[in-house]
Amino acid sequence: KKGLSMWLMPKLPKYVYGELLNELHDATWLLMSGTLPSAEYIRRVYGFPILDDDYIIVKARLGRVNSVRIIDTVSSRYSERGDETYRNYAGIITSIVSGSPTGIVLLVVYPSYEFMNSVLKYLNLNGVAVVLTEGVVKSLKAVHDEAVRVVEGGGRIVLNAVAGGRFTEGVEIRHNGVSLIKAVIIAGVPYPTFRDTALQDRARESGLGEAWFEQRAVVNIMQAIGRSIRSRSDTVDIILIDERFRWFARKLPLPKAN
Repeated sequence: KKGLSMWLMPKLPKYVYGELLNELHDATWLLMSGTLPSAEYIRRVYGFPILDDDYIIVKARLGRVNSVRIIDTVSSRYSERGDETYRNYAGIITSIVSGSPTGIVLLVVYPSYEFMNSVLKYLNLNGVAVVLTEGVVKSLKAVHDEAVRVVEGGGRIVLNAVAGGRFTEGVEIRHNGVSLIKAVIIAGVPYPTFRDTALQDRARESGLGEAWFEQRAVVNIMQAIGRSIRSRSDTVDIILIDERFRWFARKLPLPKAN
């Protein structure tokens, strides 16, 4: 950690899987995920020769999305980032949390640590909710135990998380068999950073271009929402905060937004 290091990684997973696929070309593969990317993405990125007819969506009876709401007065796009944008996001989140029922957990998901920390400078939920932030709280068990304690006492918990991070891929807050996360707030479209040259290389190598970034954003959003629905009895309200959700929401397998 004290010196320089170099990571050598393939641009795409298919260059790792390729040899295995060639050796087992007669095998039958079963790819399963709650956030499975599109068939074209699987072909181009993972190298599996999947046909569109092989791609089956099973609508499991796992909970219910009560509502999907879009707030389109702000945007997290790079060209609009600045103190005014961060202050506006903080104000919107404060209003949502203040108007929510007590005794619940609200998961707020940001596109990046940089964006989250910039919004948090203006986010003041003192007296409104107990706030736990990814990167500050390390233990998922500590998050779970604190959330259960606060909710049982009739309070609110706000979990600040980063798309694709530890909270959105691993946190699960259940008590008596029910998820306590009753609202998921997506604070900005969680695209991977366009400035990352390694990600640009991957997008070009896949032949998908911008669609590669869009697919990753869809997966990030659905992973976050999946933190709230863990059983048939779970319900959640979704709030999408970014003017781009007026068209991007159509890419998400969710009920029609209000």
